[in-house]
Amino acid sequence: MNSHNVYHDYASLDDFKVLKLRYERIALGNNGNQTQFSMYSLLPHDTYGLQDMVKKFNSDPKLLAPKSLNNHLRKVELSRVSIPKMKFSYGVDAKELLEDQGLTLPFSVNDADFSNMVNVNPVTNVYVNIMVHKSCIEVNEEGTEAAAATFVGFLCGGWTPNYKPPPLPTFVADHPFMFMFVEEFSNLIVFTGAILDPRK
Repeated sequence: MNSHNVYHDYASLDDFKVLKLRYERIALGNNGNQTQFSMYSLLPHDTYGLQDMVKKFNSDPKLLAPKSLNNHLRKVELSRVSIPKMKFSYGVDAKELLEDQGLTLPFSVNDADFSNMVNVNPVTNVYVNIMVHKSCIEVNEEGTEAAAATFVGFLCGGWTPNYKPPPLPTFVADHPFMFMFVEEFSNLIVFTGAILDPRK
């Protein structure tokens, strides 16, 4: 993704820059509920600073919390945003994760009750047999895409005679950085990753 003179949520903190790219909101059924995902890219100021940045987050996880990062973010014009092409997919057995957290009823052959959702013969037991979650994120020349949501960047700009504005900030991910995919309404970090060599 390579854009010029675009507005994004951005912050430059002591050790790193943060860029937040929002995806379109997704409707969840017909009840009006929605979900909002964003990708946060965290780029150390120091070219070789990723390991130190991760150590800092491990010692104080609140620094990485989306709520904490959002307190610093402002929508600003960036003269250049450059994030390397990347594609990640992640799959997990959600049934196992939910059972580990104590949610077992939907998976029980004898105790699950989906009678309000499925009209079947009462003798037939309806239960959840398998639940798999798969997510995918892709960044390319046109932007970033995750699942069925798409981020669209808009070009903005203006000019005033005899006025020379200060240089605009940039976000050029040309050295190791990390990113995280966040559900905004719950502040849940869905997954995190790191790009160790953006040139590949």
